[in-house]
Amino acid sequence: KIAVLMSFENELTFEQEEGLSSFRELKQAFTDNFKGLRELEDSGRWRIDISLIRTEIRPLLAEIDATLTTLVDQQRDLATESSNALLENLQRDASFIGLLVLFGLVAGVLVALLTNHQIATPILRLRAILEDMAKGEGDLTQRVRLASSDELGQASGFFNQMMAGLHEMIVQIADASDQV
Repeated sequence: KIAVLMSFENELTFEQEEGLSSFRELKQAFTDNFKGLRELEDSGRWRIDISLIRTEIRPLLAEIDATLTTLVDQQRDLATESSNALLENLQRDASFIGLLVLFGLVAGVLVALLTNHQIATPILRLRAILEDMAKGEGDLTQRVRLASSDELGQASGFFNQMMAGLHEMIVQIADASDQV
């Protein structure tokens, strides 16, 4: 138990340090009394000094045990408080990460909708216009009306120029055939 407490020496509170210091003093007193007891045993006077064990050593052992128990309980309480604080921080961080993921999903959906509006909608509109022109009676006067400055707007402008050129060529062919 002493080795466990010594490993936490840098994390002890002032009261715990005092308790550990008091324990060290008690331990030293115990060691001194124990040496005295050994000397008594070696001399054979131990039978006479049994009262020393009952009056001084037993109370010292009880005090040492109580001090150790108190220090271990304090360290256990400190470890419990620290782990509870860590769990609370972990739960708070998990909630924050969940909110960030939700925000990311909402932002992704908004980007997808904006992309659909900016890219897919003009393409579908151009497709519908070209389909109407293709299903017509060969009316070369029809033009694509797509007023945008992007690539689709430029493509519709080129298509209109091509249709104007075809229309002019057909008119010239018709005029030439009427003259013949």
